[in-house]
Amino acid sequence: MDDSNRMRDQPALTTTRGDAWIVIGGITAALLVGMYALLGTVQPVIAWGTAATVLLVYAAMVIVRTRGTAGRRRLRSLAALYGAMVALSLVAVLVLVGVAWTGTGR
Repeated sequence: MDDSNRMRDQPALTTTRGDAWIVIGGITAALLVGMYALLGTVQPVIAWGTAATVLLVYAAMVIVRTRGTAGRRRLRSLAALYGAMVALSLVAVLVLVGVAWTGTGR
């Protein structure tokens, strides 16, 4: 039985050029950098370090999109980089919230 609803069969991971990953990654990166600019008052080193890392991961996405060979490997790499950007940001926000909650910032 062939089920076309499997995650690995979705067009975003099989047939596109990767433009959608770049667009959504850019929007996400912009929102995250803005959020870390606001959270920089809690713990500037963590906030600005994470913002810089988010921008580096997005730059890696752009490099993979423009220089990588077309196909599933490039799309999976873009998806993995996007997931890493979001996961890193989640961890950083949890750390920043913990710092603010315990009052150990600055």
